[in-house]
Amino acid sequence: MLVLVLVLVLVLVLVLGLGQEQEQEQEQEQEQEQEQEQVSVRA
Repeated sequence: MLVLVLVLVLVLVLVLGLGQEQEQEQEQEQEQEQEQEQVSVRA
């Protein structure tokens, strides 16, 4: 029983972790786009 609980917890952590990573990647992409716009304005 304990093993099943541990496995479920690990799966939940992985799913939540992957979701957070995807959100961070999207934020980084938006930041990069903003930086590119600033560079083009300076040029």
